[in-house]
Amino acid sequence: MLNVENIKAGYGDLEILKGVSFKARPGTIHGILGVNGSGKTTLFRTLHGWLPKRNGSLSLNETPLSPKQMSFMQTKPYCYPYIKGKEYLELLRIENKDYKIDAWNEIFNLPLDRLAEDYSTGMTKKLALLGLLAQDRPVIILDEPFSGVDVASNEKFQEIFQRLKKDGKIMLLSSHLLQTLTHICDEISLLSDGIIQKTFQKDEFPSLESLIKSQIKSKLDAQLNELFVEK
Repeated sequence: MLNVENIKAGYGDLEILKGVSFKARPGTIHGILGVNGSGKTTLFRTLHGWLPKRNGSLSLNETPLSPKQMSFMQTKPYCYPYIKGKEYLELLRIENKDYKIDAWNEIFNLPLDRLAEDYSTGMTKKLALLGLLAQDRPVIILDEPFSGVDVASNEKFQEIFQRLKKDGKIMLLSSHLLQTLTHICDEISLLSDGIIQKTFQKDEFPSLESLIKSQIKSKLDAQLNELFVEK
């Protein structure tokens, strides 16, 4: 069990996370839902240790969670300049000598002999996912994994995530598309105002969709009523 307890973090004097708490079980895909700027990326960076937390604790099976137990795929993955795709994967598979680079790449057919910095956004995303698989860690963090990939790759990503779930991984996934989360996640935590407002189980997803739509419509109606003045 992954336990995230009262995490606070921010940038300078700006506090973004004001006490985030949730739990995620092995063999599940846990979605993090929030509007742009709600702190999803800040949360993931804090969990992985890129951004120091100001308060709170992280544990896996009641033991403090180490960055070496996590793999993190950013919204826009970064690759070192002048490194080829295959060299990137060879670096990441140091902990996993059984990882077969060419066999895995048959799924995406990336030009691994080319410099990774010349890859398109979608190709870089695929390379980052292959690197994440090479690490074979128990906790996998995916920030907007479907953004920038084509339809075929989207389907491949989803199938791979389902296999990772069956393999007992704990997966945290964010998306700007609610339908993407409801389609693939086992539970979804709603991040708003710096905290998790509620975690919705699969049978509660319809009520989550209704809640999001009603909140958006209520605010939008008020704004449009001021703009579309009756003549």
